[in-house]
Amino acid sequence: MQQEGRSLDVFIQVNTSYEESKFGLQPADVAGFIKQLSTLDTLKIKGLMTIGLLDVDRKMRPSLTLLRQTRDQLITAGVENSHDFKLSMGMSQDLEMAIAEGSDMFVWVCYLW
Repeated sequence: MQQEGRSLDVFIQVNTSYEESKFGLQPADVAGFIKQLSTLDTLKIKGLMTIGLLDVDRKMRPSLTLLRQTRDQLITAGVENSHDFKLSMGMSQDLEMAIAEGSDMFVWVCYLW
């Protein structure tokens, strides 16, 4: 990709629910990871993403809030371009909550069976 002069837009997955079943960085590790990625010219960080805590009692809001707070901490710390980072959080059933917490992008899941 680098030889072709192309780049790839990426989102960093953050495990804001701290569930072992989920992938992603711990929120405290995001800034250091971004610093490591800054040496790779072909990757363009566009934002942060999380799925959040999945439960029927709608207790996932704190995990969505944590992603927004993580982005805000990056901005405060002066991490390059973090003020432009988009947030992608939640799933179809969490649309309203995700928007209320600042989600700019959204994953819509449609099950057909």
